[in-house]
Amino acid sequence: GKERTAPLVYIEEGEGWVIAASAAGADKHPAWFLNLRDAPRVTVQIGAEVFQADCIIHAEGDRRDELYAQLSEKGPFFTGYQEKTSRVIPIIELRRVD
Repeated sequence: GKERTAPLVYIEEGEGWVIAASAAGADKHPAWFLNLRDAPRVTVQIGAEVFQADCIIHAEGDRRDELYAQLSEKGPFFTGYQEKTSRVIPIIELRRVD
């Protein structure tokens, strides 16, 4: 039930944002991902703007692959992260809640 802060790399996608639960290619999901999987409403801060968002988790499939490719294009290190682990790195879409 404690609030945590996790600075993450993101890309803009449509009217939302995309992040990856990469843990730099570790074999376990990052703790923050397990928290948002259980409680998918999060507080997001981008610059000085703070707002609530819902998380849509893509753990497999075409949409996950498409978003991971977009992340890798913007940050090539993401490609290496997936190659370091046998787990499929989940991709999360953040959608602002008005």
